[in-house]
Amino acid sequence: MKLRAISIAASAGLILAACSSSTATTNPPPPPPPTQHLYIGQDDIPGKILVYDLPLTASSTPVVTLPYDADVSLSVNATTLAANKISDYTVSLFQLPLTSASVPYATLPVGWLETPLLLPSGPLYLAIADTIHVYSSPFTSASTPSSRVVTPNLTAHSLAIDPNGTVYAASADRIDVITGGSVTMTLAAAAGTEFDAISASATQLFACEGTGFASHVFVYSLPLATTATPTVIMNSGTVGANGCALDASGHLYITWGPTIVVFTPPFTSASTPTLSLSLDGGGSGIAIGP
Repeated sequence: MKLRAISIAASAGLILAACSSSTATTNPPPPPPPTQHLYIGQDDIPGKILVYDLPLTASSTPVVTLPYDADVSLSVNATTLAANKISDYTVSLFQLPLTSASVPYATLPVGWLETPLLLPSGPLYLAIADTIHVYSSPFTSASTPSSRVVTPNLTAHSLAIDPNGTVYAASADRIDVITGGSVTMTLAAAAGTEFDAISASATQLFACEGTGFASHVFVYSLPLATTATPTVIMNSGTVGANGCALDASGHLYITWGPTIVVFTPPFTSASTPTLSLSLDGGGSGIAIGP
């Protein structure tokens, strides 16, 4: 009886082990990160919006070419691309993913050459003279501003948001810092500085000159202080900047005329572009997103 009990127990153990091994599961590998795209607008008539897969290479060509006249500034979030049009002073909103046949699902007749910034949370910032109009999503062609941010120190030529939700507005030698829907501080750079394109990571703000004869990229540490000075000043290798943007890996992209240059971190005063790509036409607005 004792021997039989041991045999039964052993058999039960084997059955339990077999059941355990057959039901054991392994965690699936994490999904690959979504492909990022580089969006470039042309300030030409006729013009187009060019879409490139990232990472960019010296032989990259657009994966999408969408006819669109004279878009000077672009912005993108997870679902939408915003593009302004100087030919009729409107801002168009496109659903992502973009195709060569995409049409705007909403067009805002803003009556001004407004700089757009789509926030990850949904709202749209449009900068005009001394003011940023805030539009709430969902957007329609009948949308009107739901609030505004007064920027008495500048008329923003460029807007950016960092991963912490702080918004930056830049023009000439000033950068406004916007938190909680209002300007909380203003950085005044050296006289003669011409900020025309900005982009932000969690720890750094990149401010590019866009005068057509200056090639400085000023890198500031975040959080920004009123008396901050650049921790790094780079030479962009261009004669100005129409737009700049950062990808998920921290690469900095700068457009000027028919060229886009790419800088690879870490950034120092000795940094030079690691890639230069010629564009089909003049590049102006630039954005990076899904």
